[in-house]
Amino acid sequence: MGVISRFIVASVAIAAEASPCCARVLDRTLVLPQCEFYPLREQDRGYLHRYVDQPLFVDPDLPEDAPSAKFETRRHRFWGEWYSQADWNRAQELGRDSGFDGFAFFPRPHRARYWDAMEKSPVPDFVSVPIAYNRDSDGQDFSQWFGQAVRSTKAYRHDGKALILSYRYANRGSPAELKAKLDRMRREHGDAFLFVCDVSKILNPDEAISNGRLSDATVEKHKAFVRDYLRVCDGVIVGDAFSIMHFEEKSGARVFFPSHYEQIASLLKAVVDEPEFRGRKLLGLSSVLAHENHTVQFWTAGEDGLRTLTESMRIACTAEPDVILMPEWDEFNENTCLCPTLANGFSVKRVTRYFLSGLRHQPLVPLPGDDVSVPNLVVSCRRSVSPGERMVVDVLNVPDGSRTGRLEVSLVVLDAEGRTVESHPAQTTDEMSLAHLRFPVDSAALAERTRAARLRVTWRNGSAHGVVEDGLSPVDVVPASGCCLKEIHQPVRDLAPTDCATKVEFAGGRIKARLACLVPIRYAFVCGNGLIQHVEGDAKSDCMRFREDESNAVFAISGTRPDMLDRKKFRYSVAGASSAEWLDRKGAHPGKTFSTDWLSSVGDPYYLRIPRADVDNSKLSIDFSGVYSGQIPLGVVFREGVVVVEGERGAQFSVTRFRRQSRYPSAANSREMSFAVLVAADKPSMMYHVQLVTMDGRMWRSRPFVAEPKSATMAMRVRSAIDGGLRNIRLPSARIPRIAYDFAPSAADADGNMYLPTDDRFLHFATVLGGYYSMATLWNRCSSGSNDLPLGIRPDWKRVESAAPKRVHEPDGTWSLAFDGVDDFVAFPWETVPQNSAYRISFEIFPDSDGGALISSKMLLNVRLEDGIIHASAAGVRDVASAVRVECSKWNKVELVHHGDRFDIVVNGVTASAPAKLPATVM
Repeated sequence: MGVISRFIVASVAIAAEASPCCARVLDRTLVLPQCEFYPLREQDRGYLHRYVDQPLFVDPDLPEDAPSAKFETRRHRFWGEWYSQADWNRAQELGRDSGFDGFAFFPRPHRARYWDAMEKSPVPDFVSVPIAYNRDSDGQDFSQWFGQAVRSTKAYRHDGKALILSYRYANRGSPAELKAKLDRMRREHGDAFLFVCDVSKILNPDEAISNGRLSDATVEKHKAFVRDYLRVCDGVIVGDAFSIMHFEEKSGARVFFPSHYEQIASLLKAVVDEPEFRGRKLLGLSSVLAHENHTVQFWTAGEDGLRTLTESMRIACTAEPDVILMPEWDEFNENTCLCPTLANGFSVKRVTRYFLSGLRHQPLVPLPGDDVSVPNLVVSCRRSVSPGERMVVDVLNVPDGSRTGRLEVSLVVLDAEGRTVESHPAQTTDEMSLAHLRFPVDSAALAERTRAARLRVTWRNGSAHGVVEDGLSPVDVVPASGCCLKEIHQPVRDLAPTDCATKVEFAGGRIKARLACLVPIRYAFVCGNGLIQHVEGDAKSDCMRFREDESNAVFAISGTRPDMLDRKKFRYSVAGASSAEWLDRKGAHPGKTFSTDWLSSVGDPYYLRIPRADVDNSKLSIDFSGVYSGQIPLGVVFREGVVVVEGERGAQFSVTRFRRQSRYPSAANSREMSFAVLVAADKPSMMYHVQLVTMDGRMWRSRPFVAEPKSATMAMRVRSAIDGGLRNIRLPSARIPRIAYDFAPSAADADGNMYLPTDDRFLHFATVLGGYYSMATLWNRCSSGSNDLPLGIRPDWKRVESAAPKRVHEPDGTWSLAFDGVDDFVAFPWETVPQNSAYRISFEIFPDSDGGALISSKMLLNVRLEDGIIHASAAGVRDVASAVRVECSKWNKVELVHHGDRFDIVVNGVTASAPAKLPATVM
């Protein structure tokens, strides 16, 4: 039944004792988290409502610095490349307390303020190491970075030379080009730096996946490649450990590939230790928790409990490198490689402290305040899981010097009402060993038995024993889990100490809670299907009023890209309401008229609150001079969920009925909290729970509450991660997503400007139209960076004419969309296509040429028209071509069907098929 995976890292400490210094060249091994430094506060750009992990210590009351004309533009602030000195100082304190030596970061030219913040930081003995990125051919892009590193008083130096790392340099620059750049840098800045070249290009696990290891010939080729770079720079590093992955045979899950990393580390060590380089050239490796990026996650390592972290850290420490780099793990929230989060808690800190103690010859000690009467266990599980997907409950024992003896751990999986669903026998380990106790759960069977799962972990050491259940995270069991592959890692010792007065219940569409804790509570979160809906904090905060209730309606208003709007003041007003109040990042503003600058209009959604009784008679007027001017009936928004309008030069604006918390309030800082929240139902089937975070970072989660209408069951065909075979299961139809587009214009706008996305009648919500996780689905402009653009779409922003496909009223009375063939597209809402199961996508197309893209989701589902033939690639499907050509200037019926083991393209009734080697996956 259970599978135990155990390893001991005593070899790290033994090797360290054998030599006076772990590092090969530097005075000590530097351990550096790589950070983009997105602010550690909520940015108010919809992050609360996305599949993004949240910082544990959000503090919106930290002082904000005004953007500096010297270091920043307003555009940089919009893109999240802005922070305050207070943010910086707190990040350094968190990093230092976790045992890190400093930060490694990208000091892009417009981020000169990073260096300024370093110099002002009061945190002692915490160094900064820049990561240079190869952008141009002559080295001019390096100049500012190298100059700042050489001048900085906080830069790490060895023999008086500032250390500089690089990012994927060998992917874009040859050794000769690197030598020319470094020669130029030395002419400009002197021989005052050590440059370490990233050679992650040698990480291509395809051969290792096929053969189990790299061949001797490949190893020698890689060694020659590394030597070429070592001869022109000061060292090499592999910074992309997150891409060292392979697929499990039965589950198809992407997991870390330790044997491949061990082979890579071994060949790098062998080269650096050759007589030509020994004692002169630096060796760098990386260690990761995982890498989450919805656009390319199919080819990166997942968390796998905490095994990706423990295995990559084990390999890196055993190699005794000069530098261990810990890259960001989440592309949406890149500061989280160093700070604790709602999903990670202090689990990463506990693991890194264990390894760094051995690396630095220091004794293991528990964290301050730990209750050492209970084992130092971390319970990890998926936050949400789809039927058939791989689900492993991982219980990690982390030695900290406080406990000895044999530890026995068992697991019971429960449903939302507390009934036993699945039991696992006990597994044992030595408390002095770092050990993963692994309990695989049959997610297909679990989905048929419960909508939400709970965990009960029982431990025993001799006569001492305990049960861990209250406070652990529930598991959202749902067919389509969006792009959320995140896990919850809960240290048992970090469970918040609630008392018997704590009570949470769900009734009448409300979550009612009375929370009593032995330590002060920072925030309480009300979550629906794993997403934060409300944040309960200081009741005096302005944002606490801006959520829908029986008396008030709240609307979120957001714009489009900043480079498509004039940098002017904009005016909004509401007519027909007896009162109105607005909320932006600066606070609340009463009155029926509201003016704001472009940054608030574009970068951060802002909010309108009016009496609910006035909604049907109220209209919102928007006056963006030269961009858009018009009125939006708020009654339509309230009924339909979201209305989107199109302005000049591709501008788009959305107004959304808002039934969530708009942003973080001030911290409650109280031992007791009581509230009753009217919860939103985004989908027919909902799972709610309450989570609290204490001021010192401990957490507690309530049992889950399921709200789901009774419905007939539907069959689903899923691939089982347990045995790799296909299985037919039945689930209530309310859980299975179905979306059908209706392109007819809203009755509120005969010109078709107001877009109503679908006929599913779920609660639609949007930030910027077309932004991540937006249910507003007609768009063509990227909202916040390139990741949400389909492959091949790079619009010329200065020549934008229209912001969406155009509706066409067909002769038979139906409505269609006409695309411009350049950059118009329609986006599927997240959680549309079930994970790991069969699905069907059907549509009709009227092509005016025989080529072009049809569907694009980066590496996961791509469909294109090429010489009249439809080609498709999907998870486990390299390429399948339609059996017949589509006809130009005629309607063609197309179906894409994933059967779990086969993928079909059906064009005008004729089918072509190809085998599918991996489970169906569409993000």
